[in-house]
Amino acid sequence: MADPEPLPVRWTPSRRVASAGEYVPVGSGADTIAGTLPRLQPRRRLVVLGNAGSGKTVLSVLLTLELLARRLTQGEDDVPIPLVLSLESSDTRRQPLTEWLVDRLRQDHAGLPPVDSVHPARRLVTERRVLPVLDGLDELPGHRRAEALDALDAGLGSQGDVVLVSRTAEYARLDQEGKRLRHATVIESLPLRPDEVAEYLRQAQPRAPAPPPRRARLGQPPRLMEPCTSRVWMTVL
Repeated sequence: MADPEPLPVRWTPSRRVASAGEYVPVGSGADTIAGTLPRLQPRRRLVVLGNAGSGKTVLSVLLTLELLARRLTQGEDDVPIPLVLSLESSDTRRQPLTEWLVDRLRQDHAGLPPVDSVHPARRLVTERRVLPVLDGLDELPGHRRAEALDALDAGLGSQGDVVLVSRTAEYARLDQEGKRLRHATVIESLPLRPDEVAEYLRQAQPRAPAPPPRRARLGQPPRLMEPCTSRVWMTVL
């Protein structure tokens, strides 16, 4: 994803789902969307849509890495700590959003240093110092998708921030039924262009070593397995 360079990511305002939040123009680069997210009004809520394989999950992961980098290297303390989770592990009927986030923080980051002898998970969540980056809405059974959106709206309240990732068709269907994430800006990831794919594969391919002297190659069988050691071919395979 980021070797040798981050995969190019591009997006556009959704053509199928209207945004309830601030309009975000067509753009590219995880650094650009990371700079835009903290300024979204009235809430920092972003829905990332896309068809299968369009790069929506790549965009959300690169966004997460860029937000972390901004906190660690640029001192942007107002940027919440992104927390990538799959909604498939949630149970909205049994557990509210905040309790699920607290439990996942405790389970996934048990080594966090305690504050006043208490794991800091609840404080991080209640003080809204984490940004849930939630994937997998479209992977839920149909009846649970609407429940998950209702739970998100209830758990986020009037001030909570979130990034929600879903396939376009499933979210658009919910939107038509009146189920949507309130105050959210909605964008769609754009698939890679052929020239972008070719350039990425070209950069990922290791440089071929200089060929040995001609005499050293005489009488040797062809190296039929050499393509399999190339990162390009391994990606294809």
